[in-house]
Amino acid sequence: MTPSLGPYGAFLFDKDGTLVDAFDGWVTLVRALHADLVDWYGAAPLDGEGERALGIEGASVSVGGVIASGTEDELFAVLYHLAGPGAPGWTEFRSRIAARAVERFAASPPAVRPLGRVRETLAALKARGILLGVATSDTYPNANRDLGPHGAELFDFWATTDRVSHPKPHPESIHAFCQALGLKPEQVVFVGDSRVDLEAARAAGVGRFVAVRSQTCPPEVVDGADASVFTVEDLLKLNFQ
Repeated sequence: MTPSLGPYGAFLFDKDGTLVDAFDGWVTLVRALHADLVDWYGAAPLDGEGERALGIEGASVSVGGVIASGTEDELFAVLYHLAGPGAPGWTEFRSRIAARAVERFAASPPAVRPLGRVRETLAALKARGILLGVATSDTYPNANRDLGPHGAELFDFWATTDRVSHPKPHPESIHAFCQALGLKPEQVVFVGDSRVDLEAARAAGVGRFVAVRSQTCPPEVVDGADASVFTVEDLLKLNFQ
């Protein structure tokens, strides 16, 4: 017997740590950006305190850190702080570091691996008439690249940082999803792995919040969720009554 999806007609997914994992590549990229700051502005070498500020823990990301859960501008703001007194004003700095990030990303894009049977799960939900969306702290070009092999074409809506004014934890991404597809928030299941996902879901009043127990998911997000899964394919086993 197929588990019931109950009254829920739409699923809105976080990307990183929920559908895919590209974090190890982002650690390499962010360290390279910091090395640019050393060359450009005489910034101090990256130490343990700086890595913690950037959300790096060893060779991967820290739970709830800026790489795992923050926006591009939040990451750039940390880099700006680490650049030291030799850095120019924020506007000039942001323009230069953003352009450099694009260059480095294009030259060596972070490797992406799906967290479970992502494409198959999305296709199964789509076959049952479910509307699908993405709400991510990434930009659309990056998100579309990461999800391209994993069912990007199945999504009906993308809420990315270059398409909304207020990214998560603000509820705008969810409200925009609902407005675009003629939904009420209580008809939506939000699937995510971070504090900002949970906060956005609760602020918007979604019907259910499901936590994905990935490496970046804090215990308090699992505790605050209506349900939890280890990978998104487990969604197909849940009864949403």
